[in-house]
Amino acid sequence: MMDLIIQYWVQEGFTLLLALIAYGWRSLHKRIKLQHLKEEQARLELAALQEQRRAEEEKVRLELAAIQEEKRIREELEREAIKLGMQALLRDRIIQQYNHYSLKQCVPIYARENIEQLYAQYTNLGGNGTITELMNKLRAMPTPCVGADFDEMDM
Repeated sequence: MMDLIIQYWVQEGFTLLLALIAYGWRSLHKRIKLQHLKEEQARLELAALQEQRRAEEEKVRLELAAIQEEKRIREELEREAIKLGMQALLRDRIIQQYNHYSLKQCVPIYARENIEQLYAQYTNLGGNGTITELMNKLRAMPTPCVGADFDEMDM
């Protein structure tokens, strides 16, 4: 009878032991699989965050480029406005000088040199031919200014 009990109980014991081992293995496998899933999820979240960061960096880079381009355009417009303003001032001064000296019918040498310098800068700034015609008339006027019609303080 003891043999019968040992034979069946040993068999049942091994069956129970195998069942416990199988349960432990399955439980361990589930935990490992869960750990792998968590790691994969963390990797995916990290990749998503990195992609989001790259997208934000690109957005900031594009915004910065737009701001820099806007600043460049504004500076270019300011330079052009300054150039045109200076050109207008030079044109006005040359016309004033022409009007003044055409009444006198002569241009002193110092005034002619000054007007030539004004004209040179005017043309460097892209001045047109209207003032060239006035300059040709000024150049044609005589330089020795003598007489009652000429007063140096009258400029």
